[in-house]
Amino acid sequence: MIGWIVIVSTQLITFLLWSIAKSQNPAFGLAQAGTQIMALLGIMSLIWTFVLAVRAKVIEKMFGGLDIVYKVHHILGGLALVFLINHALLLIVGAMPENMIAYYLLPGTSLAYTMGIISLYIMLFLIILTIYVKLPYRFWKWSHEWMGLVIIFGGLHAVLISSDTSRYMPLRYWILGWSAIATISFLYKRFAYYFVGIKKYKIVRSGRDRELLVISMEAEGAPIDFSPGQFGFFSIPSKKRDDHAFSILGIDGKKLIVGIKVIGNFTEKLTELKAGSELIVKGPYGTFGEKMKDAKHAVWIAGGIGITPFLSMAKAVRDDQRVEMYFCARVLPPKVITEPFANLAMRNPRFVWLPCETTKSGRVTGKMIFEKTGLDKNATYMLCGPKEMMESMAEQLAELGIKRSHIIYEDFAFK
Repeated sequence: MIGWIVIVSTQLITFLLWSIAKSQNPAFGLAQAGTQIMALLGIMSLIWTFVLAVRAKVIEKMFGGLDIVYKVHHILGGLALVFLINHALLLIVGAMPENMIAYYLLPGTSLAYTMGIISLYIMLFLIILTIYVKLPYRFWKWSHEWMGLVIIFGGLHAVLISSDTSRYMPLRYWILGWSAIATISFLYKRFAYYFVGIKKYKIVRSGRDRELLVISMEAEGAPIDFSPGQFGFFSIPSKKRDDHAFSILGIDGKKLIVGIKVIGNFTEKLTELKAGSELIVKGPYGTFGEKMKDAKHAVWIAGGIGITPFLSMAKAVRDDQRVEMYFCARVLPPKVITEPFANLAMRNPRFVWLPCETTKSGRVTGKMIFEKTGLDKNATYMLCGPKEMMESMAEQLAELGIKRSHIIYEDFAFK
């Protein structure tokens, strides 16, 4: 919540500064006022997309999870596109009577307008590439990162153009300052992020059973400071920028264990790595496990590879907590993943392990959960698995009377 408050506050301050500027230099008409405020709100929305993309721990805390940060990032990216497209359209509409449309569409008319036109065209090109072209993840990521050029050219356009941002100094320095923050964020993420704060690990052993790959690795220096339920971003040293998020099964001193579903080029490459191979780890991230701190009764619902964050969380269940864990998969995964839960259930009567194979007994439903564990509206319901499964289960639980605030899940769809 605090993250949204900060973002909305910056937009309101921008609107307030623009309103003060307009009181000193009134607009010639509604179209001119509209195009100005669209530009300012659009550039502020775009600025925030770069700030959110740096994966800063403080920002993750502000929003309650990196998955939420990325959702907000996507929302603001869409708003920025709408605002800036309307900014350009209103300029074109205003130019029609004077037959000056080319002035706003073709570079070269003036330095200020050229910066804006270049920024708009780069944004449109990258948005089309991102949304409408099915790119491999690494190429999608590369094209997305270069969106920073939009903020650089757009910021130059905002401060060079003869408008309120050039005449009213508080607004000018406000936009210039935030543009500088966005530019620094872009440069940091593009060139420094993958070399700062990284941890190097060497693979001790790895094993694959069907689609599941389990890798045990040991830190070459200080290990990451991990809490149950968290994940990290992993990459191969030769391709530091091609990093992927995986849940951490557990940590034992300098040793770290991850469970990975083999579904793409990157995970296939990981299966080829031998003992002694090096991996780069960035993190940890995630606030999923933190939601268990105050829970007296929790119901965990995992699907497929979504079981992985629960393994470290299960080991941290306290004596004063009660947990029922439902796990469904088409075919149950290897025992290296499921056996620890079964063993914990035998040792701890307050931890109940309820696995099911969907090919034999069907999918787990909200109704099934309440038939087995009862209707506890005060319990914490934690979901992890395919997005469709989590959204469907969340809807079922809500329909059965569970408050949305008691239904928690992380969405690993960072693309």
